[in-house]
Amino acid sequence: MGRVRQESKKEQIHEKIWETLEEKKEGVHYSDLVRVLSEKLPGINKNTIHCAL
Repeated sequence: MGRVRQESKKEQIHEKIWETLEEKKEGVHYSDLVRVLSEKLPGINKNTIHCAL
């Protein structure tokens, strides 16, 4: 059977990290990055985001 693989939370976070860094070429502070990721990924716990960074 063809099973579709779902992205892990870590993969989702890393994808959004790169997306955010592409948007902010000048860079971003760690705390601002966590805030932006929390907004973009509301279903993922903030502690999980910290661990993935």
